[in-house]
Amino acid sequence: MSEKTKVTKGYLQTLGSQRIGPMQKAVSEKKSDSAEHYGKESINVPFGNGDLMGSAAVLASEVSGVLTKFHAEITRLEERLLVMHSGIQDSDLFFEKLESDAELDASKVNTIMNNGSTTGGSTTGDTTTDPTK
Repeated sequence: MSEKTKVTKGYLQTLGSQRIGPMQKAVSEKKSDSAEHYGKESINVPFGNGDLMGSAAVLASEVSGVLTKFHAEITRLEERLLVMHSGIQDSDLFFEKLESDAELDASKVNTIMNNGSTTGGSTTGDTTTDPTK
């Protein structure tokens, strides 16, 4: 049987502040670190003079390709985490709005208790103002 998670305002805040937020920050830092060395359009990893030793050129080309893919993947991961974090913040705001809309004041309670009548009077349908009735 699968485990279910109850999504509450507190759960969303914890997920955003203790999981997704720190993960997104760490990925962004790693992306910045890698961009200093490998974020350029053409990554040049020198392993020797490729004109003199063909295998050095092949190795440099392969490493360059892998680093380019790494940079692209970490960029995609960063973007996905940003979208997730933004979605969690939007959901948190939605929960906040739901909670604020759910507040009842005395007049709303009175309306509910009197079947929709705002005066607190009879709900029999008699709307006359004759005090003898």
